[in-house]
Amino acid sequence: MKREIEKEIIELHKNFQDWYRGDISKTTSFNKSIENHFDKDFHIVFPDATQKSKKQLCTMIFRDYKNSSDFSIVIKKIKLKELSKEIYLARYEEWQSWKEGRKKIKKGMKTASILKINSKKKVKWIHIHETLIKI
Repeated sequence: MKREIEKEIIELHKNFQDWYRGDISKTTSFNKSIENHFDKDFHIVFPDATQKSKKQLCTMIFRDYKNSSDFSIVIKKIKLKELSKEIYLARYEEWQSWKEGRKKIKKGMKTASILKINSKKKVKWIHIHETLIKI
């Protein structure tokens, strides 16, 4: 099961990267590549302590399609803890980078996520909490 969770973490973040770059089709891929990964009761807490529901997050991401052709995300140091037979706590570092004009921006976050996995090995994100890493 842990392998499926790690694969899901990496895949979803690659989908974010591809979405912001415009490397995937806007019309056919949003549900499959991003929205369907989240549980119906999903919430995220950003480093500035703002929160968004699944609907709010998906609206924000959908609006930002193809807004950064050089956007990149690297996931590091994934650690998983099984909380129950189907619920996992995932902790990892997420490193984002992009250009603003000539300036290269790099942002790191320590992320804690709760994910559930069903009997068909389908993973759903329940909660994400991000904390900024000072560089």
